[in-house]
Amino acid sequence: MNAWVVCTTIIKRSDGKILILQQAPGKFHADKWGTPGGVLEPGKTLVEQAVIEVKEETGLKVKIESLLGIYLYKEKEVLGGKRSLMTVVFAFKGEMVGGEIQIPQNEISAFRWVSPKELLNWDKDKLRPMIPQIVKDYAQGKTFPLEAISDTK
Repeated sequence: MNAWVVCTTIIKRSDGKILILQQAPGKFHADKWGTPGGVLEPGKTLVEQAVIEVKEETGLKVKIESLLGIYLYKEKEVLGGKRSLMTVVFAFKGEMVGGEIQIPQNEISAFRWVSPKELLNWDKDKLRPMIPQIVKDYAQGKTFPLEAISDTK
């Protein structure tokens, strides 16, 4: 069994809505909605990777404020179901500090600003794994200081 480490970030707008993205067709989790994120690259810290993913997928600059939680799930659709993959997701809360939304069409097909309550009422089959739990924890105000992560290069 292999494992991935993924960083994802909830970005809140001044009206309380959060940014969600729809994966492009042909991508992993195609057509599913989730927060900006991606796999941790060698040589990057978790926080650095979270900032990079937001910039690459949205064009926005963010400051990571806190850790929302660490989530674990098992992928079932790897290599046509012939292989399992554990995914560890580090979810962060981020504040927009600059930029304008620019979505790379080859990766993302759409974006929306939605309230956490609205998103929690969506059909879970439309969302990437762990997004409902991450948004629920965010809506309940669960956070941890960034110092909870021993994250060095």
